Amino acid sequence: MHKKSRISKRGSNEIRKRLYEATLSAARFNLEVREIYRRLKERGKPEKVARIAAARKLLLIAHAIYKSGEPYRTPGEAST
Repeated sequence: MHKKSRISKRGSNEIRKRLYEATLSAARFNLEVREIYRRLKERGKPEKVARIAAARKLLLIAHAIYKSGEPYRTPGEAST
């Protein structure tokens, strides 16, 4: 029997909440996050599943910026 999956409760509850809220805006204005969110919604995924996947993408982008030390560039933007 398959049960409904749940979001992990590991890590900081406060950070999880803030990341989820940031995704609400990012799904509207960030091309990479919007694409993930849109694609999942078109496949019929529930709202929460699409939001969590978009939040993870946003987290990966933030981590890449932190590790590289370079400013964020949208996909396709030429590096100088």
